[in-house]
Amino acid sequence: MIIFENEVIEARFTDEGYTIVEVLYSEGDKIRSFSFEYNDNSSHRKALEAEGWDRDKLIEDTAKYKKDSSSQLMQIVEGEVQHRVESILEKLQGEYVARDNFREEILNREMGKLKKEQALAPERFLKETLDMNNDVDSLFKLKLAIFTLDNVKDANNDIKKRLRKSKSVFECFAILHEIYVDQ
Repeated sequence: MIIFENEVIEARFTDEGYTIVEVLYSEGDKIRSFSFEYNDNSSHRKALEAEGWDRDKLIEDTAKYKKDSSSQLMQIVEGEVQHRVESILEKLQGEYVARDNFREEILNREMGKLKKEQALAPERFLKETLDMNNDVDSLFKLKLAIFTLDNVKDANNDIKKRLRKSKSVFECFAILHEIYVDQ
């Protein structure tokens, strides 16, 4: 059995069924990773809980990790978009050297594309929601996102338990409705 001895740096679930936990902990000057099956009989679970990492904290830290990872990905994507715009500008600059507003024209064209995409957002949201309802991984990601909401964090344990056990996107939204509208 691994004893973490106040050396846990980070712990989170790594699967959508909340059954596998990865723990990052320090051992001397090295950072180690350890994964185990999270169940009632696990001595590793008990050792982790002794360090203050109960199931709710693991779920909360899993959501934070996913959110941080998503933010990092968005930064990479935004950087790539900026790089592509700069590349387009370089390629086309020779054609538009005489124009003072060359950069603005490109940005306005790209903004026009974004506005068209936004106009389709409600239809895309509905389609993606219907698609998510049949995808276990998307349902898991939705639950992680829901658990980052302040109102959900403040909700009673019964509601949180129902959210964790929900089997569809619509069931999650119904529980969110209870939290935001009925309370």
